[in-house]
Amino acid sequence: MTYYWRYNILFALKVLNEGGFLEDPRSQKALRLIESKELPTGGFPTEIKYYTFSAKARTGRSAVNWGGTSKKKLNEWVTSEVFSILSDADRL
Repeated sequence: MTYYWRYNILFALKVLNEGGFLEDPRSQKALRLIESKELPTGGFPTEIKYYTFSAKARTGRSAVNWGGTSKKKLNEWVTSEVFSILSDADRL
């Protein structure tokens, strides 16, 4: 999954995970926030996106369609990232 110039909690947790800092007490609030975003049917949504899917080269575009944006439907890419982080944090 590509992360653009905007900062988000999921990307921060991914970086903390890669650095071995998920057990740090300061990470717990972010982990709880991510857990709270789980949909009733399971999985996690993409609430907002900062790119446009397009084959033509232009600013803010992605050549890959990373799935839909909806607060009510799961996004497979986001769900995969969240499960990886929660698994490494022993929260699954």
